[in-house]
Amino acid sequence: MRIRTWLLAGALTAAAVATPTATAQAAAPQPFRAVVTCDATTNTFTVGTVGGSPFLPNQPIKVEFQTLRGSYVTAAGTEDGIYSGSTTTIPATAGPDGNLTMTGIRRAWPAANYVFYTEVVKVTARNAQNQVLNSSEGSCFYDLRTTVTITCDPVARTITASAAGARYLGQRPLTIEYKRTTVRQATKNSGQWIGTGHHAATHQTTTTAAGDWSDIGYSHPFGDNYHLSDEVDVSVSARVVTGGWSRHVVIGRGTAKCEYTSPTR
Repeated sequence: MRIRTWLLAGALTAAAVATPTATAQAAAPQPFRAVVTCDATTNTFTVGTVGGSPFLPNQPIKVEFQTLRGSYVTAAGTEDGIYSGSTTTIPATAGPDGNLTMTGIRRAWPAANYVFYTEVVKVTARNAQNQVLNSSEGSCFYDLRTTVTITCDPVARTITASAAGARYLGQRPLTIEYKRTTVRQATKNSGQWIGTGHHAATHQTTTTAAGDWSDIGYSHPFGDNYHLSDEVDVSVSARVVTGGWSRHVVIGRGTAKCEYTSPTR
């Protein structure tokens, strides 16, 4: 039985995007998707698109980019939310394959200024008559304080996830929320079952005086499958007071994924 487990901590980014290019043999249209990247290497924040179904080949499209929400913790300890902002609209044209692969927003983003950053952007594609053709939300995050682990145990037939943090404020109440994305395939020749965004657990904890914390997460059993993968997305939130307002704000995130493939099915 082959087992693979990943641990993702620190900076996490989505895939990079590029300028549309024509190819000799056009690929089939792919689902429209927003791609948001917090790139700590180049210190840039970008938002783009990939895919395009149901766009027509070479179709003129108006693409809207709107910040929905986000939050950050600076290296100096300042915390705050990012709230819905103005919409930026950019004209574009689908490729000959009906896909729209583009970078719509690119701005400087100094990673060294943050120990945590996340932003969610909605991308909406409209035709010349201003009718909505498709929309998608994407997000990125950067986190230097949170660690998430997950294990697919083929002997115990359990999936176990947990989370921990360091360098948070001391003696602070936190809410830890776990969401799962699962992929199961019963046999080698059967189709895959995909479930996204399932709530797995929510726990309350308090940091130590030094600002550390750990959480037991969850454990779920699983049946006999040819292939199984499980990805967990953990968000850490706390009450933040800014400008006389008190809000529950996400101040940490982390993801991890495990999978296995059985040679006997």
